[in-house]
Parts: sequence; C-alpha cells; structure tokens
Amino acid sequence: MLKPILIVASILLIGIFLFLFWPEKVTSDSPEISSLSIIQGNSLLPIFSPVHPDVQVLASLVEEKDPLIREVTAYNPVAEQTDSTPCLTASGIESCDTFKKIAASNEFPFGTKLWIPALDTIYEVQDRTNSRFKYRIDLLFGEDEIAEAILFGIKTLEVYPLTN
Repeated sequence: MLKPILIVASILLIGIFLFLFWPEKVTSDSPEISSLSIIQGNSLLPIFSPVHPDVQVLASLVEEKDPLIREVTAYNPVAEQTDSTPCLTASGIESCDTFKKIAASNEFPFGTKLWIPALDTIYEVQDRTNSRFKYRIDLLFGEDEIAEAILFGIKTLEVYPLTN
C-alpha cells in the first residue's frame, strides 16, 4: 500500500522540481512557438499542411492581415472551359506539365501567392478569369478532374494574399 503512494509522491516532486528549476521557460513569445503557431486569444493553433509545407513559414504574415472573402470556383484545362490553348495560362506557363497549384484571378498580379486555409493550400496566380469576374478566384484542377471541379462548385472562402 505504501509503494503506490511513494510513486505518486515521487512523480509530484519531480514535476515541482522541473517547474521551479527548469532553465528555460517556453512562452508564446519564444521563437520556437511563434514560428510554428498562430497565437489567437489564449490558444496556440499549430500550422501544418501536408499539401504545402511553406504554410508553416507564412504564419507570421497571416497574423498581421485580415483575410479577403472571395468567391472561389474551379476549372479544368480543357477547350470547353478555356480557349483554344487550354494548357497555356495567361502568364505563359504550361499548366498541364506543372505540379504548381495555379489560380486564375483578375484582381492580383501574376506570381501572387494566395493561401486558402479552408483548402490548406497555397495557389499561385498564373491565369486570368473572364473580365466580368474581378473578385472571383478560379482554381485550376487537372484535365481528368472535371467531375471534381463541378462538385467543387462556388464557395465563399477566406483568402490571404502573400507577399512574394
């Protein structure tokens, strides 16, 4: 009966000792935390993206900016949805031969990176939409992802433009 009490007491003493005498305290101002997390209120929200690891690096940019709320749609590099050169973006990139996440927008200059947290992905503006859509963002899906693009539909999402 005495043995479990001694184990619990030992664990508590070790915990108190570590709390009082640990040489370095990690706070929300520590570089280890601020570079990997967004501080929101009193909670730490870890930034992690299996799709695009650069999201971790961009956490400080997100803290300082309010998101833009935009209509976001999807399109495919096929002649029925684009023009006679569906694999060639307005900036001149061969979209069918790249693994880049490409967005079409009339609002941002070519090369602007857009983080869309709901999709956990960073897209790069390399194409243009129809001129009647100034504030819409169109995301390029693959040639064989027509059904997925249709299912994506029109979403209203938070978008963070990032500095290059």
